[in-house]
Amino acid sequence: MNRPRRPRHGPDLNSPEDGTAADGGMGGPHQAGDRMSGHVCWMLELEMNEGRESDVRSLMKEMVDATKANEPGTLDYEWSFSADGRRCHLWERYADSQAALTHMGTFGETYAARFLDVMKPVRLVLYGSPSAAVKEGHAAFNPVFMQAAEGFSR
Repeated sequence: MNRPRRPRHGPDLNSPEDGTAADGGMGGPHQAGDRMSGHVCWMLELEMNEGRESDVRSLMKEMVDATKANEPGTLDYEWSFSADGRRCHLWERYADSQAALTHMGTFGETYAARFLDVMKPVRLVLYGSPSAAVKEGHAAFNPVFMQAAEGFSR
């Protein structure tokens, strides 16, 4: 099993609301040549509802298979469970906000009702350069937004 990639991107502190920087992605703490990728990432922590383990595993497989087959802008889509199987972290990374919105649309139309029937969201942390639409789409989860301070992506 691959280890989840760590969050590596965040909006520049001087970026407009849509997550793009007027200076082409450089600014704030970043030096010339360090470009923001435009990636959008999140980690959703979930608590499994009692007795729904089999339903979660079945839904997980369905969602992973569909996302892999139909969403080329999805760069990472990884589910991890605690040792006792009660907690789940869902790590997602997208090429850009449009790819994230595509996934969010499919999720809302196809999976949201079943997903929220078997698991309870505990915490959502957004990283990267999410557009206003991506932020608005996550508002019900009361997300924490993390901003990049230093680093790079390969």
